[in-house]
Amino acid sequence: MSLPELKRKPSGVYYLDLRSQGLGRVSLQTRDRATAVEKRRDIVLGVEPIKPAVKSPQGESVYTMRELLERAEVTIWRDAKGQAGVRSNVKILSDLVGHEPVSAMTFTRLEKLVEDMRALDYAPATIKRKMAMIGRALKAATEWTDPSGKPILDRLPKMPTIYVRNQKDRILSYAEEEAVFAAIEKRRQEQPTRPWARFAALIRFLLDTGARLGEATGIGPDNVTTVKDDMGSDVRLVTFARYRTKNDKPRSVPLTAAAAAALDSRQDDLGIDPETGQWIYFPFRQNGAWYMWGNIKDDLAELGFNLSDVTLHTMRHTCLTRLAQGGMDLLRLQMWAGHSDPKITVDRYLHLRPAQLLGGLDILQNSNDTNHVMGNITLAGANRAENQPLRH
Repeated sequence: MSLPELKRKPSGVYYLDLRSQGLGRVSLQTRDRATAVEKRRDIVLGVEPIKPAVKSPQGESVYTMRELLERAEVTIWRDAKGQAGVRSNVKILSDLVGHEPVSAMTFTRLEKLVEDMRALDYAPATIKRKMAMIGRALKAATEWTDPSGKPILDRLPKMPTIYVRNQKDRILSYAEEEAVFAAIEKRRQEQPTRPWARFAALIRFLLDTGARLGEATGIGPDNVTTVKDDMGSDVRLVTFARYRTKNDKPRSVPLTAAAAAALDSRQDDLGIDPETGQWIYFPFRQNGAWYMWGNIKDDLAELGFNLSDVTLHTMRHTCLTRLAQGGMDLLRLQMWAGHSDPKITVDRYLHLRPAQLLGGLDILQNSNDTNHVMGNITLAGANRAENQPLRH
């Protein structure tokens, strides 16, 4: 029995060309050749049902969203940061709309996709990122062609607008912070085989550096250096690499004694970054860290703490808020936060530093004191002039 030839799409996914049997192209939905060989065998033996390609009303095969997203994954997003996140988003979006033709992605259908993700409790910012990927893939579809040489998509549909409120005022209070570490310690004692000690160190690091989670999970001993401050004392710095930061610019921040101790506590329990091969302090998958944080929020809810609106990103906002309220000038705060535009820092943290505006009182008061006599004479003269009778 001759087996149909294994073929590959531009995305690298294997398929079988069964058009001679009236079945069209059958996607094997894998880029792994060994898996594709097994699926081909199961299809030939009838073990696995055939899933023929989507057909248009005229009976011709059409390009599906799954094919488009998979092609975009190995082209547009091939060198993007956070490949695990790219793969996760491609899978999620493929599960939601992968079986549908690219041509079905009208504005109305895209609005429905947004509503579907809201129904799954995705946050607005998460939905916006996923829809941005859809938009980028659809734009590429207007430039790419299908196997017949026709453009995959005639024109780009209008994308739904998604509003995201980035300016969250929620920070962790010191009482909540203490409760968080107590809850983690309780979990550590009850579940000694799980990485709760590592998670406690991660939370301490996030709170004391203002790092984003993706930045924190990529740092290791090679990212920590020691320098001298103006007084000649040793200060340890952590440097976030260019490829880890949001704006692709490296930055360094000093470590508090507590943050430095948190890193030191992980020295004998380092992990390997699968992307760089570097030793790292916090070898967490992001969904794993979020799952553990969910456990802690549940524990604290039972004790009467409402942390329902607190995320791991809240740790960053808490750190930067404490720096702003403590008097750090906005230029240094921008450098610490790694904001690409000072306007971001001003918009989010200027209102936390009203004391800065009080310096204007001294400027105006000193100016008034200097010109006080002149001002009084001028005003007095004006008053007398107003009270003088008109002379003809």
